[in-house]
Amino acid sequence: MRRLLSSAVAALSLVVLGPTFFACRPELGDRESLVTRTRVLAVRGEPPEAKPGEVVAWTLLVASPNGPLATPIASWAFCATPKLLTENGAASAACLEGDRVRPLAEGAPAIEAAIPGDACALFGPQVTSADLRPRDPDITGGFYQPLRVTVFDRDEPALAFGLQRIRCALANAAADAYGQAAPDTPFATGVAKRYGEATTVRAFDGQPGRLTEMDALVAYLQILGRLTDAAHKPLASAGQ
Repeated sequence: MRRLLSSAVAALSLVVLGPTFFACRPELGDRESLVTRTRVLAVRGEPPEAKPGEVVAWTLLVASPNGPLATPIASWAFCATPKLLTENGAASAACLEGDRVRPLAEGAPAIEAAIPGDACALFGPQVTSADLRPRDPDITGGFYQPLRVTVFDRDEPALAFGLQRIRCALANAAADAYGQAAPDTPFATGVAKRYGEATTVRAFDGQPGRLTEMDALVAYLQILGRLTDAAHKPLASAGQ
């Protein structure tokens, strides 16, 4: 009798509390790793960094609900418009439009192409107009040429941007190096404008109009001296 009563109580508890247990299950939605449509996972460039004019080979890593696509049908184009200062994306929204890109290839799963000659002007520090502001490098000091890739499969086209790192010289580097050691030339004005009035501008090796290794060495040592205030601190006594 006692065993029968216990079974009845257990059955009643399951009927009453069961829906409550099942109702507490959270709705987590689809997992981010779940591939439900064709997706471009990576755009790989080799070499990973190149100067304008150098040839880079790009390949794709594309996944679909049925597995990876070994030979995806893709459209390739260089973005030709730098993003605005108000844009936070990896590339300018204007590069989503056909007339703001430079087409490279159609249908190829991989391509080789030369970095555009104006890549450092559009996406780096070498601006060619006073109306434009030099691009800011990322935390590693790099600049990037956006590459637009569109993959066509059974689903709607999958659009992605790859960022090819480009090697750019510092803007005005040659002129500023000469101007810092030539105080009586127009180049010296640009040095003070870009680096501040406190920047030392003089013929460090005593030879005006000629840039030498001694100029570079003395200028470098002077900058190092300004990174510390040790020279302005009193020496500690022997007993301290």
